[in-house]
Amino acid sequence: MKIKNISPSDLIKTKQHSSCYILDVRNPDEFQACHLAGAINLPLDLIEQGKTDTIPQDQPVYLVCQSGMRTERARKLLEAKGYNNLVCIEGGMNACAQISGAVIQNSKRLPLMRQVQIAAGSLVVIGIILSKLLHPAFVYLSLFVGSGLIFAGSTGFCGMAILLEKMPWNHIEQKQGGSCDN
Repeated sequence: MKIKNISPSDLIKTKQHSSCYILDVRNPDEFQACHLAGAINLPLDLIEQGKTDTIPQDQPVYLVCQSGMRTERARKLLEAKGYNNLVCIEGGMNACAQISGAVIQNSKRLPLMRQVQIAAGSLVVIGIILSKLLHPAFVYLSLFVGSGLIFAGSTGFCGMAILLEKMPWNHIEQKQGGSCDN
């Protein structure tokens, strides 16, 4: 089967003449921060779990992620389930954001999981530095954070993500146009 691709500019032209089913396979926080107008969010992990019953099989489905990597994975998974009218948007949201007015941008904040990675990494480094400079017991801060990451990875519950989600910089205002660099 020949892989079908479409450039972001051709997608915009297509959207002007007909309705398009655009499936954004990024994580919900990425989608909420910036997405194509009219796109539907169905994260790749849900596609991997087989939750594809809302995706139409009788019309073209335009797939998009941030750069194209998750789009390709989603395409392969959907083709294995019998979808044969899939079109990958070249360059993902990074390319779409270069077209004025193509995206709806809600904020310039970092995606939540990147915030968790920065916070966790910082706490680990601080714990190690403080254990060397002030008192050896500060190493337990690093142990606590590492244990929390293991717990989050194995259960899907991340207390740090929940805490960061409540921070004022993560409250979103909706804006039209702009860039998806967040």
